[in-house]
Amino acid sequence: MDYHVGMVPSRWFAFFVTAGLLNGLWGCPSSGPPSSSAPRRSPSQGTSLSVAPSSSPPVEVFPALSVASATAASAAPPVAAPSNWIVEQLRTAKNHEVLKWLNHASELRMQILVTLVRREEGKSPSFQEHGFRVDAEYIYPASASKVYLGVATLRTLRALAEKHQRRLPVSTRFIRCKTSAGRCEVPEVDEDPDPDDDDAEEKLSVKREIHKMLAYSDNESYSRLFDLVGHRALHELSYHSGFASVRFHHRMSSRARPRTSRRVVVLPWQGRALRLGERKSELVLAATPAALLSVGQAHRGPRGLIEEPMSFAKKNYASLRDLHHVLRALVFPGSVAGVKLGLVDEDRQLLLRAMRGRRPPSRRLVGHKPLSPGVVEVTAWKSLRYVNKSGRAYGFHIDNAYIEDETTKRAFFVTVAIYGNPNGVLNDDNYAYDELTRPFMAALGEQLARAVFLNPRR
Repeated sequence: MDYHVGMVPSRWFAFFVTAGLLNGLWGCPSSGPPSSSAPRRSPSQGTSLSVAPSSSPPVEVFPALSVASATAASAAPPVAAPSNWIVEQLRTAKNHEVLKWLNHASELRMQILVTLVRREEGKSPSFQEHGFRVDAEYIYPASASKVYLGVATLRTLRALAEKHQRRLPVSTRFIRCKTSAGRCEVPEVDEDPDPDDDDAEEKLSVKREIHKMLAYSDNESYSRLFDLVGHRALHELSYHSGFASVRFHHRMSSRARPRTSRRVVVLPWQGRALRLGERKSELVLAATPAALLSVGQAHRGPRGLIEEPMSFAKKNYASLRDLHHVLRALVFPGSVAGVKLGLVDEDRQLLLRAMRGRRPPSRRLVGHKPLSPGVVEVTAWKSLRYVNKSGRAYGFHIDNAYIEDETTKRAFFVTVAIYGNPNGVLNDDNYAYDELTRPFMAALGEQLARAVFLNPRR
């Protein structure tokens, strides 16, 4: 069951969740207030995949946001003052093209946020932040935003376990149902490709899907976990964790409706299955808090070229600073004021392992760790701890990384975004990744590694 949610034009963005209040203020249709009694669940069929029809309503996992928590509006946040330190690093890069790109930083929507980690024996780490054009305009986060879904998935699993007093480890399996009612038949994309398997359908594991989503950026895993968590819960969890900018308006490489989550059956290792009915989110999000939401000069639509910029007002979003801070909070819990992920240490470590690449750099690895070609020019890969989630789409290229030399324990966080689309046309698959964004990422990675790893006085 979903509460009716509206947006409030105050300073950041907020949600009003009380159905009666929204009906009075905004004229939202009502489906009645949520029941205070626990939702009914149909008898289980054990761990069989042939799940009987269920008329029970969706499981309500998280409490509603309170009116008192409303604090926000959709205005773009102030732009951080540029850091001379970052500019100095870029100006001394070996790749002389970097200086040219730096002179066109606004056209390239170039944004960089670096946090230097300072360690002293017997003391907690301290942090020094440097920013360049941070959140000056909209950037499309692409797969970099999948970290929020990873956090929300583990929070959801823990909430289900607590609500139903069941043991649900990260190895817990779940299945999605193709239809909203009747026998639970899985979508074709979830079927087991092994014809010799005794089960005709694959039982998905939460741990496996998180690893695929974060290590290999698997979009099907993203969609499966999105169905498990749900549109509304994903936003509520992100907001209350301290990430007010986050918007998930659509799936990735999928036409599935983002506000509708498929029926899901969670299969504990012991006991009855837990059924989450189809959920339709009525959460209304405030406008994206970023400037310059229109991108490019033209874009391709279903009927051909449209001679006007492409609007990203209904595209996914996370500010550069929020991307930076979610990673900092994962690596160093409690290091970011106002951010609390609500994860137990076991779950936090699971996410960090999925985001770390241990294998030597390869063409595929470089695609997921775009700063790595430059970093390994300074420090051997075997000495590096490189924890990240990158993203690339519509000409936008992002890396959100924590990079540490495990030999010296010197480390830094860097979140960088750059837009490469010389012809100004979006959706034509003709972007300047090879000519611009990848070389820039490599050059930045090398300069930061030299500044941090080779500077004894840092």
